[in-house]
Amino acid sequence: MSEFSEKMNESFVFYASFFEAIEGLPAKDQLKMYQTIAKYALKGEENELKQSLKNLWVLIRPQIIASQKRRCNGKNGGAPVGNANAKKQPMVDFENNQRLSEKQPNNNVNVNDNGNDNKPPHTPRERWDTALEENEAFRSLPDRARNAAREWLCYKREKRQGYTERGLRSFMTEFANRVKEYGESAVCGLVNECMANNWRGIIWDKLARGEPRAGGAQLVKNPAGGFDLK
Repeated sequence: MSEFSEKMNESFVFYASFFEAIEGLPAKDQLKMYQTIAKYALKGEENELKQSLKNLWVLIRPQIIASQKRRCNGKNGGAPVGNANAKKQPMVDFENNQRLSEKQPNNNVNVNDNGNDNKPPHTPRERWDTALEENEAFRSLPDRARNAAREWLCYKREKRQGYTERGLRSFMTEFANRVKEYGESAVCGLVNECMANNWRGIIWDKLARGEPRAGGAQLVKNPAGGFDLK
């Protein structure tokens, strides 16, 4: 219970990305993951998992911790009065690695004399998400590869190493090209390995070398083209 409170939580946030990541597992493994998520989010206790599920758990666990910390901070009303953290701090746009104004954005929607809505501009996060969904390379990916790309981007956000919009376009183009060259299974396996090892980037050269992956899997060239995980 060290990451959370000393008593059992009464509820937790279950993200759509959790469901998408678990949906493709065998029924027995799905049940194990759902139990693991609930037990950790409510009690702060972890189940023993086999290697294939550990690779998935390392992606889900940080999001549960972050969600619980946000909830805890909200209940406590933020930093104590007089604490240096309670003073106004310049906001940081981690997606673009730049400081923003110290003033909070005005989220109110005003209506002027002409009846037009003066809506606030989209936030950097909203612009980034829109750019991803509209990216042709991302949209061209098969479902499993698209989920792997999204999980990698969430992983980078958690590490405060998000991409700029231009960097996102370059990354998705390379990601799609690697899927075409080596196959969906090989790229998804490599992404999982990089996240499990807490690496800053995807080591694409490992695909060409066909090096072993976590759990003993290995890339084997497919006569029909691309590589498979064996």
